[in-house]
Amino acid sequence: MNVRETADQIGEDAARWVMRIDREGRTPQVEQELKVWASQDPRRAGALLMAEASWGMLDDLGQPQHQTDQKRGAGRPTLTRRTLWAGAGGAIAACAGAASLFILLDQGQVYVTEVGEIRRVPLADRSTMAVNTASQIKVEYSDARRTVVVDSGEAWFQVAKDKTRPFVVSAGDVHVEAVGTAFSVRRREAGADVMVTEGVVQVWVGDSRANAVFITAGSAIYAANTALIRLEPEMPAPTIERKLAWRSGRLDLQGETLQAAVDEFNRYNATPIVVTDPALAQERLYGVFRLDDASGFAQTAAVTLDATISVEGNRILLTRPE
Repeated sequence: MNVRETADQIGEDAARWVMRIDREGRTPQVEQELKVWASQDPRRAGALLMAEASWGMLDDLGQPQHQTDQKRGAGRPTLTRRTLWAGAGGAIAACAGAASLFILLDQGQVYVTEVGEIRRVPLADRSTMAVNTASQIKVEYSDARRTVVVDSGEAWFQVAKDKTRPFVVSAGDVHVEAVGTAFSVRRREAGADVMVTEGVVQVWVGDSRANAVFITAGSAIYAANTALIRLEPEMPAPTIERKLAWRSGRLDLQGETLQAAVDEFNRYNATPIVVTDPALAQERLYGVFRLDDASGFAQTAAVTLDATISVEGNRILLTRPE
């Protein structure tokens, strides 16, 4: 007679899977073994999601956002997710029930990415959040509302449906509400960009929804803190996916200017690229590039656009020979 696993046993196995994925990566072998494991009990997929969420939380607990990498390296040792996980005896990892995760989130969970870092975070309600480079996102859940605050940077959200708890993202004075949809929010100095990939969202500025507009899939807007909302031209699905290629660490160019491409690359790299020739800056580029390879991009741009590349201090210079 088969003995049914307890929830604690499944949670502990899920925790071990998350640690293995962190150690080995999602190789074909790991993916195949994980698929077999998850298929043997319908509860296992949910346990894995909860364990992944806890793993992401421990990453933030081990790296306080008020400390820089330099300060952490110069002083006391930094706690790691694995240390915290082991120290908790697996209880946090197993996430014995959804309630324990919600308690943490009710107090406000902050996700911070460094320059060049991109994180995909499973949330407690089965929504998913992809956090772009140099971002700080705060997530707070209650019985009546799911609240996300984009303090800086950009994130894309795949929202699980829950009509009893609106999912509201705020970036400064700009607010976006969704029930079950997918969209991105990028905070700017004077407002925010919103792009919808699935479903419909409502966008408004300030405390009143009097100026609220509905944005459907394939649409994008820029909402200023002054309540000015500008609708961008409709975008086909391939264009949207291209603009969100950062989720997989890529920059997909289809005729953007070199300067626009460089501006994007500089968001992800500590070594900035500088275009010294105004005419060269307006040349257009095509291709898909890795966001973590600024040097490779600069070399390709130099060959493609008949430019020269040089290094000056901490900068990569692109120019045209006279």
